[in-house]
Amino acid sequence: MTHMFKWLVHYLLLSWCLMGAVAGQFIANQRYIVLILSRLGFANRMHSIVDWYQIALESNRSLLVSWEANPDLNIEFHELYKEIPKNMKILPFVIPYGDSGLLDVAEMCETYNLSYITIGDDHRESYFGDRKEFILKKEIAFSDTNVIITNYDGEIVIENYSCNHYLSMKSRIMQQFIPVDHAVRTINNIIDEYFLNKLIIGIQIRHHDPIHDWNVVPPDHTSQEASPFGYGATVYDFEHVMNRIDSKLRLDNNKTQHKFFLASNNPELKEYLLSKFVNIVSLRSEKYSRNTTEGIYHAFLEFLMLSRSDFIVNTYGSTFAVEASSVFMKPLVSVFHSKVVVNRNVYLPFCSHMAFIKSYSNQGQSGTYVEGTVDQRRVESKTIHLTSCGIFSEWGLNEVYCNNRD
Repeated sequence: MTHMFKWLVHYLLLSWCLMGAVAGQFIANQRYIVLILSRLGFANRMHSIVDWYQIALESNRSLLVSWEANPDLNIEFHELYKEIPKNMKILPFVIPYGDSGLLDVAEMCETYNLSYITIGDDHRESYFGDRKEFILKKEIAFSDTNVIITNYDGEIVIENYSCNHYLSMKSRIMQQFIPVDHAVRTINNIIDEYFLNKLIIGIQIRHHDPIHDWNVVPPDHTSQEASPFGYGATVYDFEHVMNRIDSKLRLDNNKTQHKFFLASNNPELKEYLLSKFVNIVSLRSEKYSRNTTEGIYHAFLEFLMLSRSDFIVNTYGSTFAVEASSVFMKPLVSVFHSKVVVNRNVYLPFCSHMAFIKSYSNQGQSGTYVEGTVDQRRVESKTIHLTSCGIFSEWGLNEVYCNNRD
């Protein structure tokens, strides 16, 4: 660890302790979570921040986040948001990813006699139990440990917390992230110009990116290993779903009470659907790459527009629209195998949240394999039975599939 890095880390944590002392609190009672984010895209990083912040709130800790701009997501956090929730800080420097970063922070804790635990990719059973992911043991979250140091960037919740609580708190927290002024003005102008008296139907099509995507996110039909998890939807599947929505919401005089907002990481897919519908709006960009600030900022604007949508349809397996729908808990369905599946709904068993289903449901058959492109991971999922439920018939989707109770 360099002298400058040591000095910055020591200064920052001492500053937080001093701030607590000024407020009349004992330094020994100050507790933190240090989250190191150096990979994955925007939506995945945001769900990591929000999930760990929710744990920080429940356990009376402050959250410190190391955000690295790199080819996975080449933009600084302050270029996206101008305000964040209280008791959270985006560090003005980057902590190295992997074991070296965990060890660096652990060394600092030892210097100041702060107790700590590290949560990384190894020995997950110590923190997550038999599930090895998602459900954090209560004794870890509510321990007296001064500092939890982690680079775990998957979804995470404290054990025994309900899916309703998890999703409701997630919504409240996400609303506390205030975008930069330019982004707010841009979104408001789009809504004022195109959607002032219209329902906003958000459409997000995720095209498989072999550089950044794992085979199952979204499913890649060329992968034999991923094939048991199913194949993703085509643009023609989306066109079919959009036509059903269009027919239901179109008025007798052929006027519309809605418009589609189209988001995608593939400009060719955008142009195809723009040629098929007249009541559709999309943002064009010269750059879509995640390795460019312009490309990420363009995606950020799409994320904000999806979050303002009244109803959202996305590619199953993509986190992007799922996180956007979470901001205001807007209804979301995902297109998978040409079928429309309800995604993240607090009125359905396990809130239609796959991580809760995997962790708490007895139904389904588990499957796993290891894959990787830029990095590797263990893919675990369940095949579960879905039933036609038709809960979104007012949106023109009479045949929608929902998960079941055990």
